[in-house]
Amino acid sequence: MKTQGIVLGVACLAIFSNALRAEDVVTEPIRTFGLGLLYRAAYSPDGQHIATCGGGGAFLWDVNTCEVVCTLSGHTSTVLSIAFSPDGTQVLTGSRDKTAKLWDTTTGECIRTFAGHTSYVTCVAFSSDATKVLTGSSDYTAKLWDAATGDCICTFTGHTCEIKRAVAEKYSQVAENPDAEFNFPVGRQFAESVGYPAELLDKLPSTFSESFTGAGNPQPYVCPQSGETVLDLGCGAGLDLYLYAKAVGETGKLYGLDLSKSMIDRAAANLESAGIGNVELLNASADSVPLPDESVNLVTSNGIYNLAPDKDAVMREAYRVLKAGGRTVFAEIVLKAPLPEEIRKNMSDWFRCIGGALPKTQFLSRMQAVGFGDVEVLWEGRNDRTGHPLALCVVIRARK
Repeated sequence: MKTQGIVLGVACLAIFSNALRAEDVVTEPIRTFGLGLLYRAAYSPDGQHIATCGGGGAFLWDVNTCEVVCTLSGHTSTVLSIAFSPDGTQVLTGSRDKTAKLWDTTTGECIRTFAGHTSYVTCVAFSSDATKVLTGSSDYTAKLWDAATGDCICTFTGHTCEIKRAVAEKYSQVAENPDAEFNFPVGRQFAESVGYPAELLDKLPSTFSESFTGAGNPQPYVCPQSGETVLDLGCGAGLDLYLYAKAVGETGKLYGLDLSKSMIDRAAANLESAGIGNVELLNASADSVPLPDESVNLVTSNGIYNLAPDKDAVMREAYRVLKAGGRTVFAEIVLKAPLPEEIRKNMSDWFRCIGGALPKTQFLSRMQAVGFGDVEVLWEGRNDRTGHPLALCVVIRARK
């Protein structure tokens, strides 16, 4: 039985004896390893080695000499997770470069790379016989891999349900009680601050704007044409839908989709009171749009991608339902640079449209990856939604 325990610090790793009473106060470790920022450390099964990972990479150490046995070089970004195989002959690492790697602990050579996640690989583990490895990612999936071939056996995706449920509940609260306190801007004052004209809002019932909580104002750039079919993802209480209805006219068709049933109900009441009859409201998730392929001319939204756990799926759905030659124009929150992981994991920051936001360059490249062409940023700036210094509001246009 091992009689030592590991304690991680910002710039060191220390080993303390486990043969202690609960009331003991320990100030002197058995060993201290001078390191940079650490994320994980693990003992080998025989207790003779330690594996560490962090900003400086991944290393294997000799417990008795505190010397590096080998450096695991191959990841292109910070290594976030590390684990020994049950027999200690292999080590598995996960990195911000979105891959996991299997290493030989004797030679330090990379045996295999597991690529398939769309975000950081934050945790790794071996099966009891080391024939399979498991990876978990901040893309909200876990993947089981064949250790011998590197093939993905299956992907576990249920983690996104919690986020969707939380988002639906929060924005239902906005619809039902817009005067409550939220950690993001809500209401007419915010709508005016991002450019919705006061004279327009004066003409509409207050229920159109009191639950407004978009990312910005895509209206000057969307430009629906008479007779077109428009899909508004995350339609909220229907303010944008009302404006699109005026643009497409009676010969056009509108679809409004929202994850919150309360928002759908409010939009239905608002649009009915305004005499808008050519609209169909869909209580559904944006990553599974209940419309046929190539059924709309224009897909728009106002800050829904950052709230979606699977942004690529939303992009694919937008592309799928667009007719050939169709376009998507939308407002969104993006980042100047990646966020710290603790903010990405904070649900309250998801509601603020920050925790789930992507860096701008990554967002644009993902749109291109699903097939969109002529992807361009039409406008960018800051507003009350961009409270974090790394956040920006942008309006993006792309074509199918």
